[in-house]
Amino acid sequence: TYASAERQFMDNDCTGAIAAFTDYLSRYPQGAYALNALYYRSQCYVKNNDWKNAVEGYAKIVQQKNSPFAEQSALAAARIYYFNLTNYDSAKFYFQSLQTLATTQENQLEALRGLTRSYYQTKDFAKANEVAKELLNQKSISTDDRAIANLVLGKSLQASGDFDQAIDAFKKVTAINKSVWGAEARYE
Repeated sequence: TYASAERQFMDNDCTGAIAAFTDYLSRYPQGAYALNALYYRSQCYVKNNDWKNAVEGYAKIVQQKNSPFAEQSALAAARIYYFNLTNYDSAKFYFQSLQTLATTQENQLEALRGLTRSYYQTKDFAKANEVAKELLNQKSISTDDRAIANLVLGKSLQASGDFDQAIDAFKKVTAINKSVWGAEARYE
């Protein structure tokens, strides 16, 4: 049953694969290939822009923690919640999970980026400040990372009444970013 579903997935027949993986999971919810089926089915849901069903599968995989798909599932769920579903509280949870599960420097950076942005979006500037400082201490971060981290630091400093340091942080953003982050820093 699983092999048939996997063959459809490998042939890029996501409609058939979703139905076959769903059938497999209903028959064998604790089966030997249940995590594989959840992951591949979620991948198909992503291809179909079915974000809600995709994150349901990824969430079940992340709960297993020691699965070979856990890190990639946390990353995928975090990105979907942040960019597609704009549910920043859920994005925070999955970026935190990614931070715990990450085995590569790139995924560690992705977790810090996501946490910084998610805390910022939920206006939790104190937590965003902590993560932004951690992000700024990483090697080889991008200009965009520096911009968002300094914007978050500026907002945090502004909220605590330290206006001079806030202005310095905002100036760092305007010097390196001309997009939305730079515009917001110029406004502040």
